[in-house]
Amino acid sequence: MEDEKFKEAFDSNVNSPHDGRETSDELKVTKAGDWEFRPEMGDGIFIHKSDETKRIDVSLRAKKVAKQLANSGFKTSTATAMNGFHYTLRSIALLN
Repeated sequence: MEDEKFKEAFDSNVNSPHDGRETSDELKVTKAGDWEFRPEMGDGIFIHKSDETKRIDVSLRAKKVAKQLANSGFKTSTATAMNGFHYTLRSIALLN
């Protein structure tokens, strides 16, 4: 049940307009190694190693994961790097 609440909260956060917390120039670059898989939280759930309040769900499409990253204050180095980021984390979570 907790997993459903988490996914529901993420879905509403991802689908909402950017809340203005940070612009793309202020986002921090992240890579797959910065994230830790948390299977007890649900399929595809990762937390940021330095801030456990930052979570992403890689069971979603890459575009939604990119929105989750932006809402959490992160981005990948390039748009192409986002695909590798998403693929790597999905592989770790055994979702590929």
